[in-house]
Amino acid sequence: MKRIGVLMAYRRKRLGSPSVLRRFPEGLQKPGWVEGRNIRIETRWAALNVEAMQRFAKEFVALQPDLISFAN
Repeated sequence: MKRIGVLMAYRRKRLGSPSVLRRFPEGLQKPGWVEGRNIRIETRWAALNVEAMQRFAKEFVALQPDLISFAN
């Protein structure tokens, strides 16, 4: 199973809509990647805190995911 780390720069509440959280995994389904079947997506929310972003980035590097994505 492949692992994707997603680092969100802002607070989760800022999104306002759960549909935003579905777009990324839905986009991956088109080429055949399905969360829970062949990929695992781990998301961290940094709440615009630089120290939290650094901490989560280090955490993702230690987890050795196949991809790290940053969303701001």
